[in-house]
Amino acid sequence: MAIPLIRIHPNELPVNKPLPYPIFAKSGRLLLARGCLFPANLAEDLLRMGLYRISDDDLADKDFSRSDDSSQEESKLSGLMASVESMQLSFLEPGGSEKTVSNVDFIGMIPGVSLVTSLPQRAGRQVNLGVGQLLSVRVCAGRYIYGFGSQVLCSYKFPQPHVHLEFPAHYKTMVLRHSERVKVRILAVIKKSDGTNMPVSIVELSGSGAAFVSEFDTWVVGDAITLNFNLNLHEQSYPLSVNGIIRRVKTVRSRKMQRIGMQLLDLTNEQKLLMQACIYENL
Repeated sequence: MAIPLIRIHPNELPVNKPLPYPIFAKSGRLLLARGCLFPANLAEDLLRMGLYRISDDDLADKDFSRSDDSSQEESKLSGLMASVESMQLSFLEPGGSEKTVSNVDFIGMIPGVSLVTSLPQRAGRQVNLGVGQLLSVRVCAGRYIYGFGSQVLCSYKFPQPHVHLEFPAHYKTMVLRHSERVKVRILAVIKKSDGTNMPVSIVELSGSGAAFVSEFDTWVVGDAITLNFNLNLHEQSYPLSVNGIIRRVKTVRSRKMQRIGMQLLDLTNEQKLLMQACIYENL
């Protein structure tokens, strides 16, 4: 049975003193354990999000100290977020039936409490997110993609539009360099090093490579090529143009077709996230 939460009023907070009770988010997630110092410089922002406590009777019956595992998870993620290269949000807009996928800027964080990002955009316009809006988050940091669920805690228009997202308790990790290959069927055009274009069909995709089939042609291992195609995600189309090098050439179907494996090079952070989103969809 869920324990009822009591909203905390500003004059109740013992600023810069040890907390006499644990503080929770509206969802019931523990934010600050009893005995922690409440940060005075963050008081206004945190109160606007909504802070909650439990009654003294319930407090006496329960242990709300933060577990070592939880603290270690948050500490590790806080360190990872310090090296964020790009971030992507995926969510359903109110009244909508199609998912919106948008890249956002990572602004900062309050460790264990919230992640601060810019507002997402759709068709060149900012999308306003309501408190409690559920979303999926993907973060690119170094060689890794981190994924987790979150929700909007609050939204601000000043000094620039931004939102606070609930700090995740858990997350999943995928290594970009050794990501799993998935079967796909995507029409594409290859621009060869001599400037000629060749229609092909992509049949496998990973975070670091691709395989495509084409009619018999002169493909040379080590040649630089450019792969141009549209990636369809959540009923939206994203045009991609990625450079790479041919790593393998195999003749199939009685020498009428060829299967070419290529290594993808110099992917932008946005391209990495889109490719990983495609891989997740096809796993």
